[in-house]
Amino acid sequence: MVQKMKAMIRFSKFLAYVLGRHPEEFGLVPDPAGYVKIKELLKALGEEEGFRNVRKSHLDEILISLPEPPIEIEGPLIRAKNREVLPKPVKTTTLPKHLYTCIRKRAHPHILENGITPTGIPYVVMSDSKEMAERMGKRIDPEPVLLTVQSEKSTERNVQFYRMGDNLFLADTIPCGCFIAPPLPKQPTVMKAKETDMEKKRDPQPGSYPIAPKHIESRGKHKGKKKDISWKQELRNLRRQKQRRR
Repeated sequence: MVQKMKAMIRFSKFLAYVLGRHPEEFGLVPDPAGYVKIKELLKALGEEEGFRNVRKSHLDEILISLPEPPIEIEGPLIRAKNREVLPKPVKTTTLPKHLYTCIRKRAHPHILENGITPTGIPYVVMSDSKEMAERMGKRIDPEPVLLTVQSEKSTERNVQFYRMGDNLFLADTIPCGCFIAPPLPKQPTVMKAKETDMEKKRDPQPGSYPIAPKHIESRGKHKGKKKDISWKQELRNLRRQKQRRR
């Protein structure tokens, strides 16, 4: 019991660090009140060694068991009680040449036509690290599409960037022409579909069957035999008639 309590205290302190000091280190962006979604926190914790089995029930247990829990939960949201050093988004023009963000694979065509827009939170979240961008991207899609944001082109289009901690950057939107994206996957050719349709049309109709050449041959042979038999029978009949006359 003592060991369990000690482990719970250590975990609560770790949560206070993640939620109240450096959420950006874990790819988390709190809202203006300091809250993050519990499901987003659990996904981030699941990427850390030693915290992959953390569930909502573990968070509830901290609230119930500790006399002064360092966290508070409001519906689907969680935040640290002490947020004095929690980083806030700050406007910045000092940017790396490239920033990275990931999108869902199904959103790829839409993004190419309309630019990058926020999903789930008010900002497009970017990182100066591909690894961090991919880490965040895999929380929304097992195979996310990585986009490279061109900072200079974006600022020329009046995009305002905000820095969040050491390695995250935020923006309201990133317009087309300000990012590099991989090409869309190739679609199946129309020709193949047409060939399949033609093959279906050539299929025999229900209830019919193709006549094989051997059937035609056998039919011909049977007819020939029938003709031969009737001819011979006629000769026999003529001979019998002649004999009777005699």
